Amino acid sequence: MPEKDRPFEQMLELNDDEALSAEHLDSQVQKAQDQLLQLKRQQEQIEKQKRELEELSRRQEELEHGRAEMSDKLTRALVVLEREAYKIGWSKFAELGKVLRNIWN
Repeated sequence: MPEKDRPFEQMLELNDDEALSAEHLDSQVQKAQDQLLQLKRQQEQIEKQKRELEELSRRQEELEHGRAEMSDKLTRALVVLEREAYKIGWSKFAELGKVLRNIWN
């Protein structure tokens, strides 16, 4: 008998084949829910790793900026020391400043 011709009460009652299908469907739904939960956990882990990588990237940029800034300041300081050494006649000290500047750069 087609489904649309069965009375509503009979549609609510499941025969053995339909009961097995319902159990199979429940099993499939449970598997899908488990997979969804696992995927959500993986997504959370990936998002956490992304935040950690972004923080590391930010810190790396700060470090590189700090290094460049320190290098510039040291180079300027060495140039000032060289000039002052020449002014007062310390040519050997001025030569040492040039060597240090070349090593630093």
